[in-house]
Amino acid sequence: MTTAAPAPSAVAVRTVLPQRTDSLPVLWWAAVRVLFTGFALYVQGRWLLGGDAHHVATGVTQVPTYTRISVRAHEVVFGLGIVACFWVFVLRAWRHHRRLGLPGLLFFAFFTVWWQDPLFNYTTTGFTYNSYFLNLGGWAAGIPGWGSPNGKEFAEPLIWDLGFYVFLSLVGCLGFSALMRKAQARWPNLRTGPLLVGLFFVIMAIDFALEFFWVATGLYAYAGTHDSLTLFAGKPYRFPVYEPVLAAQLFLGWICLIHFRDDSGQTFVERGLHRVRTGERGKQWLRFFAIAGALNLIFLFFNNVPVNVWQHHIDQWPTSLQERSYMTHGLCGQGTTYPCGGTNIAIPRGGKEIHVGPDGSLVIPPGAIVPQTVPLAR
Repeated sequence: MTTAAPAPSAVAVRTVLPQRTDSLPVLWWAAVRVLFTGFALYVQGRWLLGGDAHHVATGVTQVPTYTRISVRAHEVVFGLGIVACFWVFVLRAWRHHRRLGLPGLLFFAFFTVWWQDPLFNYTTTGFTYNSYFLNLGGWAAGIPGWGSPNGKEFAEPLIWDLGFYVFLSLVGCLGFSALMRKAQARWPNLRTGPLLVGLFFVIMAIDFALEFFWVATGLYAYAGTHDSLTLFAGKPYRFPVYEPVLAAQLFLGWICLIHFRDDSGQTFVERGLHRVRTGERGKQWLRFFAIAGALNLIFLFFNNVPVNVWQHHIDQWPTSLQERSYMTHGLCGQGTTYPCGGTNIAIPRGGKEIHVGPDGSLVIPPGAIVPQTVPLAR
């Protein structure tokens, strides 16, 4: 009896592929935030612990009643907004899941962009807050390369300004992201491009309405701008037409970061997180650092860098603002040696540089080196 030999068994061939490195994006973005964190801690820590934090007073000019009401009302609303967001997005999420979702991470991530707020005045003083706000001055002068004079007198509103980021910006970005999802569900054929373009103009309109109300009630002022690109240029509520454009591209960048997520609910800066060998707590920290790094970069390059390009050689502040001490409060004008803007003078740097004073006279600070004419060799 002949027995057939068994067929040789198939040998499984295993191809060893190189390990994917798509965990790198989340690490890169986290590293960006670490750099920003160190920078912010240095700047704000030096301001707070180094003795520069001080209350900037309103000065001799009486603050109008409607402005005082507006300031305090906004501080109350924004303060309650901060508490509400912390309760809803942080505490409640932590109690139920022992971890933070994207809104909770965004709450703390938006907190980290606050240090960039005075960068509008990085090269020259064109923006000012009403010093009737609760304030401790500002950390602007401690930012490396800062050029505007008297940066310590930039009155950063503590409650209002923090609330603008961790309350208003956070809720606004989450709200617009939800609106985009509803629009795409209602009109499945709606393409992303036209949707973003439409959202850009919606944000421009909302920004103009909100900000014009804020400048009209005296919360702050776009004091130094290009008059030819400014509505109501001679009034204290002057408003640059390019501000809504910058605000729209900033918020659209933040909204896109939040809105476009993969099937696991992660933003593009969190790509590869599942491949990072660390525990759940470590991944939460990586997510936070990556998101915060992206928010900071968007704020820097979509708003603060462009606005400083626009702000070179601004026109002089209108008289209606220069005469209000609660708006100048030691930044420029009377009581200082610096003018409030002006197209025909060099941009003051705020150090020992020789510069023009607010009355047009030449100011030579102590220790400044006065140039001397060197005769030609013959």
